[in-house]
Amino acid sequence: MEKLKVVLMAGLFWTFIIWFARTMKRKSKEQYKKQEERMPEMESVTEEERCYICEKLVDYTEAKNVFWWIMIFLNLFFVIICHLSVAGVGIGTVISQLISCILVLRCLYQTEGSYQLRFSSLSINMEYLKQIFQVGLPAGIQSTVINFSNVLLQSSVNSFGSIAMAGYTAANNIFGFLYVSVNSVTQACMSFTSQNYGVRKPKRMDRVLVDCMILSFVVSFAMGCGAYFFGPQLLKIYTEDPKVIQCGMEILAYTTVTYFLCGQMDLFPGALRGMGRSGVPMILSIIGTVGLRIVWIFGIFPVHRSLKVLFISYPASWILTIIMQVTCFWFVRRKVHRQLLGENAE
Repeated sequence: MEKLKVVLMAGLFWTFIIWFARTMKRKSKEQYKKQEERMPEMESVTEEERCYICEKLVDYTEAKNVFWWIMIFLNLFFVIICHLSVAGVGIGTVISQLISCILVLRCLYQTEGSYQLRFSSLSINMEYLKQIFQVGLPAGIQSTVINFSNVLLQSSVNSFGSIAMAGYTAANNIFGFLYVSVNSVTQACMSFTSQNYGVRKPKRMDRVLVDCMILSFVVSFAMGCGAYFFGPQLLKIYTEDPKVIQCGMEILAYTTVTYFLCGQMDLFPGALRGMGRSGVPMILSIIGTVGLRIVWIFGIFPVHRSLKVLFISYPASWILTIIMQVTCFWFVRRKVHRQLLGENAE
C-alpha cells in the first residue's frame, strides 16, 4: 500500500510537469506571434517554422515522460509481481525504450511541421552532416568521458560492499528523474539560442539564457528537495532494507538538494552550442567535472574513506565547472555580440 501511495504521488507530480510543459509551449507560440509584428524581416517564415523548436522540445519532453512512466510500471510489474529481480528491471527498461522509440517515430511521421519524417525522402547532405558532427561530436565525447568518471565512482562505491551498491543503484534511479527535467531545460536553451543566433538577435539570446536559468533553478531545486524529503518513501519502492535506505539517503543528501548547480552548469554549454561553439564547453566540462572527480577519487577519497566524502565530489565539481563555463561564456558572448551587431549594422 505504501508503494502504491508513492507511485500515485509521482504520478501527480509528473502530471504537473506535463501540464507545465504544455503551458510553456502555448506561451512560446503567443510570444512568437507578438514578435512577428515587430520583426518584418521574418515575415516569410511560416508559423510551423517559428514554432518548430518549442513543439520539438515539448514532444521530446512528453516522450521522455512516457518512457519513464512505462519503465517504472514495468519494473514494478516484473520485479514485484513476476519476481524476476534484476532481470525484470532489464526487461522492463528495454520494453519501455522500445515503446518510447515507436511513439517518437510516430510523432515525427504524423506531424505537419518542417521536421516531418518520411523514410522515402531520407538522404545524406554532406554539408549538414558536417555541421551536425561539429556540434554533436564534442557533446558525445563529453558524455562518454563523464560516463567514464561515473564508472570510477561506481567502483569506489563497490568497495563499501553490497549494501552501498544497492543504495547507490536505488538513489541513481531517483537521480535520473532530476536529470531528465534539467536536461529538457538545457535542450530548450540550446535550441532557442541557436534560433535567435540564426536571425541575428543577440539580446533575445541573453533573455533566453536568463529565463532558462530561472526555470532550471526552480524546477531542479523543487524536485531535488522533493526527492530528498520523500527519499525514504521513494527508496522503499526498490528495497525494504533499512541499511540500504540509509546509504541511499546519505547519497541523496549531497546530490539532490544541490542538483540546481548541475542545471546551471549545463545551461552555459547549451548556450555556447547554440552559438555553434561546441568544442570549448566540451574541454571545460572534461576538466572541471571529470578532472576534479578523478583527482577526488584517487587523491582525497583514499585518505577519507566514506560515502559522504565521495559524493561531495558532485557539488564540488559542479561549482568548479560553473566558474569555468561562465568565464568562457562571457568572452564568447562578447565576441558573438560584436559579430552580430556588426552584421546588423551592415
